[in-house]
Amino acid sequence: MAIAAPRPLSRTSFLASIVLAGIAIASVFVFPERDEGLGVLIWITALIPAFLLAYFRGLVRAAILIAGSMATIAMIQAMAVAGESSDTLPPARPAIYGAVLLGMIVLVEMLHRERRAAGQVALVDKITGLPSREYFDLAIQQEFAAAERGRGMAVVMFDVDNLGTVNSRFGRPAGDVAVNTLAKVVAANTRKENLSAHFGNGRFVSVLREGDAKGAAIFAQRVLDQLRESAFPWGGKVTASAGIAEYESGMGTHELLVGAADRAVGRAKSGGRDMVAFAPDKAEREDMARHAAEAARGGAVAESARRLVYLLDDDASVRSALRGMLVRAGYDVWDSGDPPAAIARYRDAGPGERPAAVIADVIMPAMTGTRMMAEIAEANPDVRVVYISGYAQSEITWRDAPGGSVAMLAKPFTSEQMMDALAQVTAPPP
Repeated sequence: MAIAAPRPLSRTSFLASIVLAGIAIASVFVFPERDEGLGVLIWITALIPAFLLAYFRGLVRAAILIAGSMATIAMIQAMAVAGESSDTLPPARPAIYGAVLLGMIVLVEMLHRERRAAGQVALVDKITGLPSREYFDLAIQQEFAAAERGRGMAVVMFDVDNLGTVNSRFGRPAGDVAVNTLAKVVAANTRKENLSAHFGNGRFVSVLREGDAKGAAIFAQRVLDQLRESAFPWGGKVTASAGIAEYESGMGTHELLVGAADRAVGRAKSGGRDMVAFAPDKAEREDMARHAAEAARGGAVAESARRLVYLLDDDASVRSALRGMLVRAGYDVWDSGDPPAAIARYRDAGPGERPAAVIADVIMPAMTGTRMMAEIAEANPDVRVVYISGYAQSEITWRDAPGGSVAMLAKPFTSEQMMDALAQVTAPPP
């Protein structure tokens, strides 16, 4: 996986290169007497659009192959010209060959600098200066793989408290100051061997290599204390909530670990904010499962809701594809990319109007799927859930995410796999 996706080539630049190439090639046929002797050199211009497209799409090998082809063409033509007698060699022709070669060198250097700048933009969040979400996704996969091999790992999620209130009372710039202040405090307290990144929407995530919950709590509390003591232009204080989760065997994807930390943030928010909270441990999760089983025995889904499914994913294209899959299978679907809206809709629905199951992406920008389902489970501990993840690194056997009955699917999956997962979670309790 690449650290940063290359910046896409603009349509204007690509079309301009095609037009220029077309003009150069057409000149051979329109003005044959002028281009006589240029030979295969003119075909270099025909390769420029393909080279630009391959370079900006990150197809490194293809770009190198095309660039090498252009250089070979130029060398062949130069050798052919060198074999001509000096009295038949137009004086301007060597200058043309030299200009083409020099132009190729300049073009490659410019593109190299452009890609390097684009890579820096992708690696660093432009708002906070911390590593970006893209870089975080790469780095945590490596750390997660190490955790699966036996090394300790803890994740801390930070979320600015009442950021919406700060924005509404003092303006969006004040909210940016609050977010940037938390970013500086988190960065100042992050050791070199660890990683802290901007997760988005005023949230930050820290990965503690060889860390545990106790050490993560010390780190998180230090950050909260320093943020609370920070001064702000409007004279008020800004606080944050922190959630901690440790790696557990069978998770299979870092998204479940990050989701567990975000779920802990939700507990800190509901507990009064400006505090550190932990994801539920094994004993607490088992107790929740017993309550869910009791709720399942005492409740029933109305016949009209047996084929209703809530679908939550921040990617509209994924939602569209999944919706079509579910509708063809006979399900009624309500879909959204807004977890808070799903929580409100579920809570407002009567027991007979609630869906048979919820399909939730594990990681979404505003709120992770596990945190969303933890809040929904407060209204109905027996809620049935199919979690989907795009970063599965090994088999997911961990089933302790919120929900009375839970299934896990790794992208990509087939329609049959989704239908099997829905059948599994909606099956009547034994």
